[in-house]
Amino acid sequence: TDEIFPIMGIDPKTFEGSIESLILSAMHPDDREQVFNSMKVVIEEGVTVPAEYRVVWPDGSLHYVWTESGELIHDDSNKPLILKGIIQDITQRKLAEEEIIRAKERAEESDRLKSAFLANMSYEIRTPMNAIIGFSELILDPDYDELKKAEFTHLIQRRSYDLLHIIEDILDISKIEVGQLQVAMASVQVSTLLKELYEFYQLHLETNHEKPEVSITLSIPDELTNTVIHTD
Repeated sequence: TDEIFPIMGIDPKTFEGSIESLILSAMHPDDREQVFNSMKVVIEEGVTVPAEYRVVWPDGSLHYVWTESGELIHDDSNKPLILKGIIQDITQRKLAEEEIIRAKERAEESDRLKSAFLANMSYEIRTPMNAIIGFSELILDPDYDELKKAEFTHLIQRRSYDLLHIIEDILDISKIEVGQLQVAMASVQVSTLLKELYEFYQLHLETNHEKPEVSITLSIPDELTNTVIHTD
C-alpha cells in the first residue's frame, strides 16, 4: 500500500519504480543478507519469519522497520509471484531501547566508579586516622619537649581537617548522583603543602623504625617558594 512510502521516507508523487526496488534500495547494505535469508525460509518452507532491519532515507537518516512475511502467492505455473507481508516503522521503539541500554551502561559505570571511590576513600581515611592516633600517643611520651609536642598538636589538627574533608567528599557522592555538586575552587601554596607532607612523613619515619633505610628530602627552589595553584 501507499503506507510504505512514508516508512521509507519517499514522496509517492515523485517516486518511479516498483515497491520491491524501493525496499531494496532503502535497505541498509549490512542488513540485506539477513532479510534475504528470512525471505528464503518463507519461500522454501512456507514459514512466517519476522525480521528487523534498518532503512536509509534519501536524506541519509537511519530508521528501523519490522517486517513479517506472510502468504506467498504463485502464478498459474506455480512460480512464486507475490510475497505478502507487514512492515512497520519501529524507529522510536529502537531509539528508546538504545537509550535504555545506554542508561544501563551509565548506571553500571557509575556503580563501578562509586565502588572504586569508596575503596580509595577507605585508604584515604586510614592515612589521617593513623596520624591522629600516632601523634596523640607521642604527645603523652615524656621524652618529647613542649616544642615538639606543639608540633605534634599542629599535625593532629591538620590531619583532623584532612579527615573532615574526606568525609565531606564521601557525602558529596549523593550530590553527584542528583547533579547538585558544586565545585569550589581555591588557591593553594605548593611550598606550604609540600612542607606539611614532609613534616608528617618525616615524623612518621622518626617514630617508626621499621624502615631505617628510608629517608625523605625536601628541596624547594627560591623562585618556587610562592608558587600558587588554583584547584578544587
